[in-house]
Amino acid sequence: QDHLATKEFASIRGAMGSTYLLRQRMLHCVQNLIYYMMFEVIESNWMHMMAEITKDTAGQTVDGLNEIHQNFLDQTLEACLLTDREYVLAFTRVMQTCLLFAKQMETFIKKVRLHQDRHQIALQNRDRVQKSLHARGSGLMGSPSVERLHQEEMSEKRQRSKDQSRRLLREVSSPEFRRMISHYETTFTKHLRAFMKIVTKSDDRYHTQKLNLCTRLDFNGFVSYSMGLR
Repeated sequence: QDHLATKEFASIRGAMGSTYLLRQRMLHCVQNLIYYMMFEVIESNWMHMMAEITKDTAGQTVDGLNEIHQNFLDQTLEACLLTDREYVLAFTRVMQTCLLFAKQMETFIKKVRLHQDRHQIALQNRDRVQKSLHARGSGLMGSPSVERLHQEEMSEKRQRSKDQSRRLLREVSSPEFRRMISHYETTFTKHLRAFMKIVTKSDDRYHTQKLNLCTRLDFNGFVSYSMGLR
């Protein structure tokens, strides 16, 4: 939400285009990893476990239930890529890059004082509503004083928007900001490429599920093209 708030300023959209693109790539990656683990692995294995439990309810023993549950845990952990050190390291690097980028953008939002300005705007909007209600109750709506007050508020709003746009543009145009975005873009692409290369080479019983994950992460062929697979 903090990052999306900058889209209100049309004058900086071009300068922040690469930032929005990187954020969308990371968001797409995280969302599809969550979907894969939650729906293609955990939910599927859970339904299989429940079917095994209810298949022979009368003849089930505690040991039998424990074995079914343990099989569920083992299969789920393996399919979620959490039992192999190579998978875990590659997966962790991807997620850490996304988290660090989110932290960096949070710091950027604080630096340009966007939250501070939005809080000030909220307080001013509250005062404006109170004044409007008071004027309406006093029968002053449409009077010159109320119209002048409204014009002053609109002028302040336009000036505040210009100041915010100026601060944002100054920050996103700086060499430091551009180097930061370039660094995260290169790092994320490198780690995602390494992760997908490991997953595509797997030949275990979850190979089909993992290929589905790769297809989701590489929906437009960008990653596989950069890996030289296409």
